[in-house]
Amino acid sequence: MADMAVSAVERALENQRIGSLQIRVAIFCGLVQVCDGYDLNAIAWAAPSLIKTWGLTPPAFTAAFLWSSIGIMIGALSAGPLGDRFGRKPLLLASLTIFGVASLLSAFAGSLGILAVLRFFTGVGIGGGFSLFLKDGKPTYTYNYFGQSTTTISAPDPLPPGHAKIVLKFDYEGGGRGKGAGQLVASD
Repeated sequence: MADMAVSAVERALENQRIGSLQIRVAIFCGLVQVCDGYDLNAIAWAAPSLIKTWGLTPPAFTAAFLWSSIGIMIGALSAGPLGDRFGRKPLLLASLTIFGVASLLSAFAGSLGILAVLRFFTGVGIGGGFSLFLKDGKPTYTYNYFGQSTTTISAPDPLPPGHAKIVLKFDYEGGGRGKGAGQLVASD
């Protein structure tokens, strides 16, 4: 697999020692994950009360959860290309802003339709933090561990034409922490 061109600035940033900035970013990202978990649980706890207040049947409320998942998918699929074009930091900040604003506005939704739209944008914000991209037609995910190491997982074969299902398989190889093997697999 051919290596991607890396700028001198990116190389310097990726190879620096872990300092207070990286620790603050890790803490900040951890807080984002906590907020994401709270957001998902809050809507689940609020659903029974909203069903009663709005006079809905429980299956009708599924739309809010569905649009959240669709938003996550769209945010995740667009994160790689948008991050390449505008940079990872602006993408992460925009994703966090979209997630935060839409999540807060969800508390003031007056109808299921408004809630579903806000849940969609909440999902877009959550998904914007993911970055799965295609390289040589193969689904690829790259994880950068604080500039200390980079792990890239790529499917063995290019995606087939048409619809494809992408699955991450993880097999523990034993021998301690970090000894697993992951592989992206595309199937019909």
